[in-house]
Amino acid sequence: MKLIQNAILKSGPVQATFYVFEDFPDYTSGVYRRTSTEYDGIHTVRLLGWGVDSAEGPYWIAANEWSTQWGEEGTFRITRGTNDCGFEDAILYGEYAH
Repeated sequence: MKLIQNAILKSGPVQATFYVFEDFPDYTSGVYRRTSTEYDGIHTVRLLGWGVDSAEGPYWIAANEWSTQWGEEGTFRITRGTNDCGFEDAILYGEYAH
């Protein structure tokens, strides 16, 4: 988890690929936690940062490409530190050589 945070701090947003379940498209707000067991595919998003909600705990914040009408104006928060949906398993980023 610290490696992901350090990559964002050093290079900006990174790419996260995760398993999508049938409840994800219905997300509107709050910190997403998978409730469905019905697998719906794989999805990739831009991981922007992280935070802590006083009621819902630590989260990642990511930008989805489905439009600003979806989620929290095109972004969503997903639990951080639990690897829900395999979110913390496949993070891609690059480093630039100068």
